[in-house]
Amino acid sequence: MRKLVIPALSLLLMAASVSLAYAQANVGVSIGPGGVKGFDLSIGAYFHVPETSVLLVRNRYRVADEELPVVFFLAARAGVAPSVILDLRRGRLGWLDIALRYHLTPDIFFVPVAAEHIGPPYGRAYGNFRRYRERREWRRVVLTDREVVDLVNLRFLSEYHRVPPER
Repeated sequence: MRKLVIPALSLLLMAASVSLAYAQANVGVSIGPGGVKGFDLSIGAYFHVPETSVLLVRNRYRVADEELPVVFFLAARAGVAPSVILDLRRGRLGWLDIALRYHLTPDIFFVPVAAEHIGPPYGRAYGNFRRYRERREWRRVVLTDREVVDLVNLRFLSEYHRVPPER
């Protein structure tokens, strides 16, 4: 009988320690099939929305990771729900057109940089920024969807991680 009790107790203790270790490692981090969703957490933290909202937007509307910050950025600036922005996007409007619909000028996409020469992918966009920033003729600036995505991601990543955008 003793031969059965000792292995059973040791097995029970091992199982308890494994579940305790799992409980300690699972605090505040969601783990799914794709691994730790740090990007979703950072979007939620930066835009002050729950991670579940980020996942809902990604899964329901099938938004690419690189466009998630644009959705939440425009929704926050326009004062509307992300679903409103996505409904306009489904209607084949570009990111800049959606911004202009809410009277948001293209200068909201730019983050000040200290570099004199800015190369790809930001070069053309920052050329427009320098040309029109003094005259405040922002409606004349035309940004492609790709440029809007790049600029919003530059702003999001540099501000969230507190890293200069030039870096």
